[in-house]
Amino acid sequence: MRKLIVLLLVVVTLPAVGREICVNLYFDVKITTAFLKVEKGSYGIYQAGNEVVDVDHRSLMTVSIVKGFLEVKANGQRREMQGSFTIETELPNSVIRIRVDDDERLYRGSIRVQVRNGRLFLINVVELDDYVAGVVESEGGHHMHREYLKAQVLIARTYALKHLNSYDRLGYDLNDGVDHQAYKSMAYAKNAYLIYKAVLMTKGEVLVDDQGKFLTAAYHSNSGGQTCNSEDVWSSALPYLRSVPDTFSRGMPHYAWTAEIDRVEWTKYLKSVCPDLEPDSVYAYLDFEQRERWLRLPCADESMRMKDLRGHFGLNSAFFDVATKGNTVYLSGRGFGHGVGLSQEGAMKMAQNGMRYNEILLHYYRGARIEELSNLMF
Repeated sequence: MRKLIVLLLVVVTLPAVGREICVNLYFDVKITTAFLKVEKGSYGIYQAGNEVVDVDHRSLMTVSIVKGFLEVKANGQRREMQGSFTIETELPNSVIRIRVDDDERLYRGSIRVQVRNGRLFLINVVELDDYVAGVVESEGGHHMHREYLKAQVLIARTYALKHLNSYDRLGYDLNDGVDHQAYKSMAYAKNAYLIYKAVLMTKGEVLVDDQGKFLTAAYHSNSGGQTCNSEDVWSSALPYLRSVPDTFSRGMPHYAWTAEIDRVEWTKYLKSVCPDLEPDSVYAYLDFEQRERWLRLPCADESMRMKDLRGHFGLNSAFFDVATKGNTVYLSGRGFGHGVGLSQEGAMKMAQNGMRYNEILLHYYRGARIEELSNLMF
């Protein structure tokens, strides 16, 4: 693995394009200490535009909160920093290694360090397409097919540009969690070369709607054979996020699932949501089939939404059939995730079948188009 990482750090380099994005790393961790090491290239610690520490190659830096202030240890020096600072590089292919607790990662670009509310913020200032490559590896880069990776690249790039400045007042655009896009490292695993190649082959391409605005390019693991309308899961009806048949997801690894629920717990939940539910209606919900996706249980109170059942019982999807035997409710489900937009496994199958990335994207995002970023004003 060590040799592989070194090789990729040498041969996989994207040209700088001048567009940067700021990403809050380790978003879901309250950081008080972080360890950083220059893996490739050179870095310096800068504050107010001035270099205060020159960091040697492979030297270890420790950044901590001490009595409410930032303390930095590097090159045998210890400094107390008043306010934020940046661990900065001028070389586009420099790489820095970061470790927080047992979570170790590699990143390109610079790291802005600040303290707020008793925790460290590590903000990666990085070229957009380096970020995109890292997202694709984190979100679904294990698949080898070029056309699938190109589709994922457009989704990640479009999402990032749509959400620029989302947290401008906090000093960053996006976080690295799944509520935005997972970004757990730069791309460096075994498929990294293919991912970077997909980034270069689609350079500057994004997904837009019929008004020329960036798409909300939602995606999930497996649709179960039919995607969802956006308003069936969220509040807004978007014309390009329509329910479509998706035979490509069938038979894929996350297509089918099963679950067992205690009958008492099942009926207890139904009655808690619909207190006026008649006994005969309860029995109807002990055995049913969804031939197509339902928004709500038929004949139930308007509040009895399938997505609520999924959330309450922690199910893989809201697309399932029910059969009851004795004291057990048996669920036979299809799909994994919310079901809106692109099915990753469906897209993988389409790519395996010889379909191009534009065909894959336009199957799931109806009425959308692929546009060159240089043609857009935003």
